[in-house]
Amino acid sequence: MAKKIVFRDIINGNKKKRAQTALEFIFMFSFLFILFIGMMGALSSQLHDVKLDHEFIQLQSIQDYIIQELKLAKTVGEGYFRTFQLPQTIGSEDYEISIENNMSLVVTLNEREYIKILPFNVTGNLTKGENNITKQGDTIIFNPDNLYQG
Repeated sequence: MAKKIVFRDIINGNKKKRAQTALEFIFMFSFLFILFIGMMGALSSQLHDVKLDHEFIQLQSIQDYIIQELKLAKTVGEGYFRTFQLPQTIGSEDYEISIENNMSLVVTLNEREYIKILPFNVTGNLTKGENNITKQGDTIIFNPDNLYQG
């Protein structure tokens, strides 16, 4: 009878070791999974920040380009006319662009407004795509054809 008890204890001991190993595996897998999810969240946040930084740099570039066009128009003589292009999107995002109170350039991107004060007053407004700039007297006008319509 003693042999049966020893054999049963050996079987029960092996089952306990297997159960402990399985439990340790589950704990280790859970820990690594939580660590992985945390790292993915941090990486996702950083990628989002990089995207926003890239879009902001493109936005500033557009604003600086428009101001450069204004300065060029201001320095040349009466009757200056030039056509220039503005992109349809900033990165992959849609945006709005306008001149407010004839003195500030406003770009709206993702419900945020980015305002740049123009070096001097202008008339008209800007659109995505093709734009015209002209100088009539001392007045600089964006898209004069759109100004007189409607």
